[in-house]
Amino acid sequence: MPRYPQVRTDLDVVRTAPDEFVVRDPTNGDCFAIRFAERWLLAQLDGQHAPRAICQQYSQQFGARLRPGDFDDFVEQLRLRGLLQTGGRPAAVVTTKGAGPLEMGTSSVPRSPGSTAVAVAPAATAGNLLNLLFDLLAMCAGWLIHRIWIVPILVLAFVAAVEFFHECGAITNQLQGLQQRWGVAGFLAVLLALVLVLISLPNALLTGIACRVCGGRIRGFGLHLHERLLPYFACDIGDSIVWMNEPAQWTMLSLRVWSRTAMAALVLLGWKLTSPDTLLNDALAVLIVPSLVGLFLRLNIFLPLEGSLLVGYAFEVPDLYRRARDETRAWLTWSPAPEALSELERLWFRVYGVISYACTALLMAVVIGGGGLLITSTYGGVGAAVGLVALAVWYLDSLEKIPMLDWFLRVLRGGGPWWIRWPIRLGLLAGIVACGFIPYPIEVGGEFRLVPKSECGIRAPLAGEIAEILVEDGQTVAAGDTIATLMGRQEKSNVAMTEAELDKARADLALLHAGTRPEPIEIAEHKVALAQSSVDYYQSELDRLEKLSAQTITEQQRENTRYQHDQAIKMLASAQAELNGLKVGPRQEEILAAEAQVKKLEALLAHHREQLALTKIITPIAGHVVTGNVKERRGQHVEPGDLIALIQDSSELRVEIACGEDAAPQVTPGMKARLHVTGLDGDELLATVERLGDRALDGAEVMQDRYRSDRENLAEATLHQEGVHYIRVYAVPDANQPELKPDMTGYARITIQQDTRLWEALWRHLRRFLMVEAWSWLP
Repeated sequence: MPRYPQVRTDLDVVRTAPDEFVVRDPTNGDCFAIRFAERWLLAQLDGQHAPRAICQQYSQQFGARLRPGDFDDFVEQLRLRGLLQTGGRPAAVVTTKGAGPLEMGTSSVPRSPGSTAVAVAPAATAGNLLNLLFDLLAMCAGWLIHRIWIVPILVLAFVAAVEFFHECGAITNQLQGLQQRWGVAGFLAVLLALVLVLISLPNALLTGIACRVCGGRIRGFGLHLHERLLPYFACDIGDSIVWMNEPAQWTMLSLRVWSRTAMAALVLLGWKLTSPDTLLNDALAVLIVPSLVGLFLRLNIFLPLEGSLLVGYAFEVPDLYRRARDETRAWLTWSPAPEALSELERLWFRVYGVISYACTALLMAVVIGGGGLLITSTYGGVGAAVGLVALAVWYLDSLEKIPMLDWFLRVLRGGGPWWIRWPIRLGLLAGIVACGFIPYPIEVGGEFRLVPKSECGIRAPLAGEIAEILVEDGQTVAAGDTIATLMGRQEKSNVAMTEAELDKARADLALLHAGTRPEPIEIAEHKVALAQSSVDYYQSELDRLEKLSAQTITEQQRENTRYQHDQAIKMLASAQAELNGLKVGPRQEEILAAEAQVKKLEALLAHHREQLALTKIITPIAGHVVTGNVKERRGQHVEPGDLIALIQDSSELRVEIACGEDAAPQVTPGMKARLHVTGLDGDELLATVERLGDRALDGAEVMQDRYRSDRENLAEATLHQEGVHYIRVYAVPDANQPELKPDMTGYARITIQQDTRLWEALWRHLRRFLMVEAWSWLP
């Protein structure tokens, strides 16, 4: 017999709303409506819990005091309705009187405004190792499950968001580099492993720890497959959240959102703080995208994840996502409404459902379209086949709803008699094998563009202002025609000034060649005679002073006379040297220097005249002007190398095809290329391969315009960096059609083997993957 009051074990308890339950007595069919708190009390009446302990546990569970009198009334009502086991000790062991009866179907049991939850389900036993393990983890890391962490998480998220917007380009470049280094398959494998170990596993463990901290019970923990394809770790807590109080329920529902936010912020900041080109930095860079995508999906209220659950719980609309989509589906298909709703509820359900379907369609388009394009462009037919198989497995549940397909799948799995099951299996296998022998030529191809026979970018040779544009859009020009003229103010000034300097230098040279005139010689002779007379005079004065006695003159007078005599001798020597120079004439070195100055100025004048001639910009080829609004460039300032107009000779067109690297050893001149031109709505044209490029080019380089400068090509390549390399194949169209224009694009295919089968084509791609991608993974 039970020691304390015990509820009958044969009662049926059905949940009708998040906070409403119905208890049904199977013996007489009586039903009673109860609320969540009363349902919790029913679970405690198992014959093993004392009433005093139940009241204390209630206070801890809901944060509100359950008076013993109310508990006694509740048990008495259960007894009167025959919902208790017969026998056992009386329930009223608590003698304090209550304020009134606690009737079934009411909610007079106090509800919790927000208290710390305790265990509602039975504690883990010695045999329940899983719950015991998570209890140990909760003892070590249970402090993480607290509202105080919301503020640090928000601060980290803000800092990480700022860093992400600043470093978005660097992250993209690093991921592109890792994808080139590891290959697409290797990159996806590393991504899946890191997400599984560093995101999925910690989130599952944190869910289990939070469940035990909030008083829940864990039913299972392990590795699962999402839609039979994507592995992930999951912690199954069953219906433990139902027994938790309101704060604990909010904690469990919002746990994934906060944990994903914290993880995304830590990944971004960790990537920023770690040293580049390290293994840890690369791993964190790989985790950035799945962290942000996972956080976005968790926050999206229009997907069946935590966002929609939180909205439904906040507005007390249970199962919001499913009910809104069912109502929207019935509305769009003109079917009967699945449930009775008010007009306002029906309107909001339909709005939510339409947005939800749109989000799902957009997500499917991004995943299926982007993923399919990636694997198809990388692995060709093999990638497309693998993608279709993965897509079929992903939507297998939806395909099974088709009656005929469901019957076929059940037969393949083992349903039906063997004489139907095995012929169908063998026939399907034979059909797959037979498809492999379908003729399938091996081709290489890629995007192409049409280029003219010749083209030339007319560029400014000088810096200056465009004075005049002499051509118009579409005008035909001949080689040597003037396209535009520049002002050339500085060039004209340089020519005039250099001409004047040259005239002066030539005049100086002529003077040197003519020699010295008689007049300067006569003047120099007079200067010599004058200097000689001064020397004679001062010499006679010195002789006179020498004869006089010391009493008559002083020593100072003698010294002054000697000094004047010496100065007169120097003046005589200078005048004599000048006279001799005038009589001899200019030196040969002076003539050579003057001639060199004349040659220098003549060369400078020729340079300035060439610069002035460059102000008239001419075209070196014949063709027509293809630059739009070229006349509007008049008056603009240009620097050397700036493009003014583009001239193309499109009398003959050539084809430039960007083929994969496998075209280099297999494509030879003379092969036929099939061209599907976009501008002709995909009409097919034929061309003959003329030659191949000498090297593999980056994707940003292969389609660069030939007339662009290196600086412009570098800027273009920086904006469009790609990791794939191509071989440029040149071909000549078999027929020159007038509707074809330069720079038209499309897709080209070159058949390299005609008599092959589908198996050979698939094996070719598979072998390349195994011998290159898979081989690169080996240690």
